[in-house]
Amino acid sequence: MRSRKDKAAQQDQQSDAGAPVKDGSSNVDTLLDAILALDDRYKAGEIPRDAYLKRRDELKASIKEVLREEE
Repeated sequence: MRSRKDKAAQQDQQSDAGAPVKDGSSNVDTLLDAILALDDRYKAGEIPRDAYLKRRDELKASIKEVLREEE
């Protein structure tokens, strides 16, 4: 489980550089993992509330976009 969180945190940091790659459900899983990692980082006090909320909203919007494209 720890390696999954580490991987998700790494993916979250990488996704900060640009838009996520759009490859269907695996991308949704990646985005969900990024949200989980972001939640963990916020709970650990590693990021400020404003940055947390902004990034979480961005990730949620990306998930909605991917799901719309799959329809």
